[in-house]
Amino acid sequence: MSLTAAQEASSHFEGFHNHAFPACFVCGPEREEGDGLRIFPGDLESGVSAAPWSPHPDFADSSGLVRPEIVWAALDCPTGWATFSAAPDAGLMLLGRLAARILRPVSAEQTYVAVAWPTGRGGRKHYATGAILSAEGEPVAVSRATWIELKS
Repeated sequence: MSLTAAQEASSHFEGFHNHAFPACFVCGPEREEGDGLRIFPGDLESGVSAAPWSPHPDFADSSGLVRPEIVWAALDCPTGWATFSAAPDAGLMLLGRLAARILRPVSAEQTYVAVAWPTGRGGRKHYATGAILSAEGEPVAVSRATWIELKS
């Protein structure tokens, strides 16, 4: 996944026009730089959602590495947007479970690519997989998520 493809996908982020939680810490367009992660995943033709991510230094420890809870957060919303795109008929969904693994340290002020894709659906449960990739395309963190469609 190239950074260029992620930038193009991000320019079509549905949340710029229609967002249930516009102040979301991860993907909320109302968040300012340094106040939120500002990850805006857009769809690619392949069914993958992607966005660039340049972690702000405020989210790093004293050695310049992004804190683990922030990396986990960065893996959250991309899986949600991939799920929403795959199930446009579904109602509002919220994250039910996230399992993540950080494979390599994530440095602040480097640019990464957040990607996610849907992996299935069972009743009101929707499943997706996500990853944070280095600029070279190597995974630095991976996740599996379960999103639950709320009852109307």
